[in-house]
Amino acid sequence: MGPSATLCRLDNGFSIVGYTSASWSSKNEFVDDLSAMLLNLTSKCSFDCKDSERAIYCHKGSGPTFGNSELKIVAPFNGKGNCVSFANHYCYEIPASKDGINQLTGANIDGDDRSVSTIIELEVWQIIYTQ
Repeated sequence: MGPSATLCRLDNGFSIVGYTSASWSSKNEFVDDLSAMLLNLTSKCSFDCKDSERAIYCHKGSGPTFGNSELKIVAPFNGKGNCVSFANHYCYEIPASKDGINQLTGANIDGDDRSVSTIIELEVWQIIYTQ
C-alpha cells in the first residue's frame, strides 16, 4: 500500500491524524518508520515518532495502531470507545495536560495514562506521489 494517513474525527470534536510512510499488513509485528507522526488538527500540534522501530503496529485483529498504542483503533469499529490513546508512552511522547487531558485526543486520562474516545468518522487515505 505504501504511505497513508489515518484521519479520525472524534465525538468530542477533535480531528486527529496518524501518518506513516510504511505499508500496513496483518503480520502481528511492529514496523520501522522514521517519518511516522501523529497530529492533532484541532489543537494544531504534532508528535514525532521517537522510537522508529515501533512506529506502527500491524495486526490482523485491529485497525491502525501507532506506536505502543499511542493511537489504536479497536473493534468494534462502529462501537463506543473504539479509539484508545496512551499518554506518556515512549514512542510518540504524547504529554498529558495539567488537568489530565490527552494532548492528542482531548479526552480524559485514567490512572494508567489511557484515554478512550469514540470515532464518529474514520478514513484511511493512501498517499500517492506523482512527478
